Amino acid sequence: MLDPKLLPPEQRNSWYQSESKRIQVETRAGLLIPASEHEAQLAVMTKDIAQFLETLPDQLERDVALTPEQVDAMHNEIDRRREELYQRVVSEAAEQKPDTAGAN
Repeated sequence: MLDPKLLPPEQRNSWYQSESKRIQVETRAGLLIPASEHEAQLAVMTKDIAQFLETLPDQLERDVALTPEQVDAMHNEIDRRREELYQRVVSEAAEQKPDTAGAN
């Protein structure tokens, strides 16, 4: 991948102009969405998944006659797995965060 910071000023300017045009075209074509829209959609999806996981043990208790012990075990396991997933997401987000040290 080309690093535009390494280009001479005139070529760097051309590269950024072409990238700007590419982004405009891809946005109009529906291939790109604003980060805020993506984050909002992700938040809704995450909330739906969390709600599903939160109610699953109780639904199974009712629908397939799980014992209270089984329901408690499911709640504990779901909580443990959700925490693992959260830690993994936070860790990966930190790794992908752009390095802004020295940026002006």
